[in-house]
Amino acid sequence: MTRPIVLVTGATGGIGASAVREIESVDGAQVISLSSSDFNLDEPSSIDKFFSERAFSNLEGIVLCAGVNEPRSLVETDHDLWMRTMGINVLGHKRILDHVLPIMVRSGGGRIVAISSLYGRIARKGRWSYSSSKASLEALIRSVAIEYAEWGILANCVAPGFVATSLTTKNNTGTQIAELVRRIPLGRLAAPEEIAKVVRFLISRENTYITGQTIYIDGGISIS
Repeated sequence: MTRPIVLVTGATGGIGASAVREIESVDGAQVISLSSSDFNLDEPSSIDKFFSERAFSNLEGIVLCAGVNEPRSLVETDHDLWMRTMGINVLGHKRILDHVLPIMVRSGGGRIVAISSLYGRIARKGRWSYSSSKASLEALIRSVAIEYAEWGILANCVAPGFVATSLTTKNNTGTQIAELVRRIPLGRLAAPEEIAKVVRFLISRENTYITGQTIYIDGGISIS
């Protein structure tokens, strides 16, 4: 019997790599890890080329995990940075879905999970382009959930708060991280594995009725 396939973009990052490990334990799925070496999310032609050269007839799920976050104030965010952020965080993944959704329709359904962010809901200095892109990603996934429900396709977002990854360390000083931890009701950063466990459920056959949702995994900071 051919094993179902689950694709994971951004598979080399902290959350992406953890998601791959979790999903590999579900339903005997074959997880295909994708990174920038496979295609450039900011170049639609490279995405088209990737899918034209491969057949994924037994594709069951995809996790859209790749993304960029380059903090810059409003006035410092020029057109190029804005377009790069939207291109990678939203438009590139929409292009992937252009290829994936027809496959899922033909095969009778599937699961889609996109990694959003707490910043899709709240604001912070220097995060305008990133916040905008994540809010747009969530809108995209809600649209997929509505338009493809009749074909048995369930689409959701997971919105992490502050996670112990290299990106968090890169974009925050030690003092800033300490202040963030102070504000989190649970008093710590999330481990990547804690995000991955929720992704694993949503992408699996166990999820039969959750669609069009954004699930926050943030230690309570969004309600504090």
